Amino acid sequence: MVEHFVIIDFLTLVSLMIYFFLIYCAIYFLYISIKRSRDLPTTLYHPGISVIIPVYNEEENIHNAITSVMEQDYSGPIEILAVDDGSTDGSRKILKEYERKGFIRFIKKNKPGKPTGKVSSLNLGIKLAKHDYICVLDCDSIIESNVFKELIGYFENPKVGVAVPIIKIYKPETLLEKLQSVEYTLSMCIRKILSNVGGLFMTHGVGTIFRKKALIGVGGFIEGTQTEDLNIALKLIERGYIIKSSFNAIGYTVAPKKLKSLYLQRVRWNSGLIENLIWYKHMILNREYGNLGLFVLPINIVGSFIMVYTLGLMAYEVVKNIYYDVRDLTLTNFDFNYFVSQKINNFMNFDTSILTILGAIALILFIIFFYYMSKKINLSSRELIKSYLLLPLYFTIFFILSAVFYIVSPYYAKKRWNKGWLKDH
Repeated sequence: MVEHFVIIDFLTLVSLMIYFFLIYCAIYFLYISIKRSRDLPTTLYHPGISVIIPVYNEEENIHNAITSVMEQDYSGPIEILAVDDGSTDGSRKILKEYERKGFIRFIKKNKPGKPTGKVSSLNLGIKLAKHDYICVLDCDSIIESNVFKELIGYFENPKVGVAVPIIKIYKPETLLEKLQSVEYTLSMCIRKILSNVGGLFMTHGVGTIFRKKALIGVGGFIEGTQTEDLNIALKLIERGYIIKSSFNAIGYTVAPKKLKSLYLQRVRWNSGLIENLIWYKHMILNREYGNLGLFVLPINIVGSFIMVYTLGLMAYEVVKNIYYDVRDLTLTNFDFNYFVSQKINNFMNFDTSILTILGAIALILFIIFFYYMSKKINLSSRELIKSYLLLPLYFTIFFILSAVFYIVSPYYAKKRWNKGWLKDH
């Protein structure tokens, strides 16, 4: 009797595990998105909302942010608190004019050139806010006119502490901005799905609404973190609150236009994730926190390692192929005609290994998921086609950049610890 043994090398084994993991996630997300696809209907519940806009040298953006709040289709009372943290540009002049017309409350937190940070601006705004619900809006962001009306209904459930809009990139022009637009489409859709299963643990500064009592109950935003919006989410979840999101509420933010700005933004986000996962490690694999503890947080950790591993694997394959190409050229006395013909033959002979099949399945599922969720956020056919055309670049160039940013992030976290205003662009 002849026994046959199948030997799988380590890299192949890890790749198989990653493909199965990605396929499982794709199927799970598709199932949840179809099963729980309805957003909360618009409610007649319209309590007062205090909008806090932290300002530091934002003369180019502040007008659009304030205007988007003033144009809200919302019957409840709205107050706008612009908290200036010592701007040295024309921001204060603009805010004084809005205050003179009675549109905002202009709060001068510090003297010009003496900023103490965004977090302290937010906490001061919370302290001075008149209403029971707090909206946080960054100066470089705007919200559509129905955001308040679409989100406020979630708060009829006393367990809801936060409601967040989805985010789109504001007028993407450069290739880098367009790649980020694809990323935002995907990530916001996933966050909506996580909201449906009680696994959302992210807030942001693009029109997120908080229950004021909940914010005060956890002591407000914490100083000394790279990502105060992530930290406040975990603090609220720890206290028993849940976070909801709506496809019908859309905000827009300015994306980094240059590689350096993108680098600063992403390593800050990544380092903020690292530090908060360390602070809240007791949530990981803890059934008390449901899908968040058992599934979502572990996926974020595993996903980071997968990204770095894949970058290393790609680098290994590139170096290996270069080595074999140089060897083949040397052995054939640099016969380029033969070399090119061999490359063409290799390309035409499709690999039908299990890795190729699993990769194809994962890709098909992703395309289906991306199409279905893009329609949910009302992407036009033209926008959808553009997104599909950008996917190859997104999964190569942008993926490599993101993996490099992950590797650098721990060093950035140590370097930028407890800084004030961390401008990304």
